[in-house]
Amino acid sequence: MKFKLKKHWTMGRTISQNFNTAFLQDTNKLNKFKIVLSNKFQAFHDLLNGEGTTVESNWKGIKEAITSTTTQLAPIQSQLTEKIWKM
Repeated sequence: MKFKLKKHWTMGRTISQNFNTAFLQDTNKLNKFKIVLSNKFQAFHDLLNGEGTTVESNWKGIKEAITSTTTQLAPIQSQLTEKIWKM
């Protein structure tokens, strides 16, 4: 007996971005990244203090903090890594 599974696409899906993490090898940039990220987490923690929140909203806030910090400080990695065929 064979089953054929259908794909269920979710709407509103975003394209993932690949960030160039090689910049973190520089200690000055790494320290700046850590400071900015900890400030965002502290602000997020203060915002959630006293509110009844769910795991989903907490995860969304954490993901937003990491993504926005990385977007500010890390360059986006080039997507043009495909091989070009010569004829």
